[in-house]
Amino acid sequence: MKRFFVTKLWIFVSISLIFCETAAFAVGNKKVAQLLMQASQFLSDSDYDKAIKTCDDIMGIDQNCPAAYYLRGFAHRYKQEYELAIMAFTRTVRIDPKYLAAQYGR
Repeated sequence: MKRFFVTKLWIFVSISLIFCETAAFAVGNKKVAQLLMQASQFLSDSDYDKAIKTCDDIMGIDQNCPAAYYLRGFAHRYKQEYELAIMAFTRTVRIDPKYLAAQYGR
């Protein structure tokens, strides 16, 4: 069961990395891109509190970064903080309605 969870987490993190890189580089903010990669790594390492903190740092730079809210949603989800996860995924979709991965997360 744990192996399935790790595989599933790896898939979500991989998908989020693709979205994160695209989102950050689209706006040309290298600092945001670095922080998104860092948050993804924390999420992958199951360090959810650090992932959330890093997403908060990103939001301090760019309040409308959908990838930061997306990653934050998964961190809350894996901490079993489902209401916070839904709020983060909802914010992602409000910022970018085409962010289908966030729709799935919700």
